[in-house]
Amino acid sequence: MKKFLFCLAVLSFLLVSCSKERKKTGNNFGPEIEFVKEDTLQINSLVTEFMDLMNNKRIADAADMLYIVKDGKPVAFTDKQKKGFVTAYTLLPVKSCKLLSYELINEFNNEAKLQVELDIPSEDKAPKMSKIFLNPIMVDDVWYLTTLDPNAEGVDRSKYFE
Repeated sequence: MKKFLFCLAVLSFLLVSCSKERKKTGNNFGPEIEFVKEDTLQINSLVTEFMDLMNNKRIADAADMLYIVKDGKPVAFTDKQKKGFVTAYTLLPVKSCKLLSYELINEFNNEAKLQVELDIPSEDKAPKMSKIFLNPIMVDDVWYLTTLDPNAEGVDRSKYFE
């Protein structure tokens, strides 16, 4: 009987550990997950949509996609934050926006680094660049594009403050 219960326990453990669902583990910077293909596709879709809007000079629509993290939850940009973003990229018009790199760590601590070439005439002909750092986060199985804030909950501050 003991052998049967032991085998049942091992079988139950194997069935649970082989599930196709996203697994959560822990680290010093909040919950950590093992990303699945769907996560990568959703993040890529969000970042690509944001870049497309920037490239098509639809800055207000791009700003509508942005969130900040407040009390561990995504909160849409306020009207003031949207206005600041739109003003900045209207005064410094976008010529192109492209993805430089991204790093996925966990639900709250990720980085998508975008390079924005600004359409500013200058005598030296050198391209004028700006960067946008986004932090895709997942809350309740939904991905959001937040602006990267080293002080946000779950973000590894050591990466930004040495």
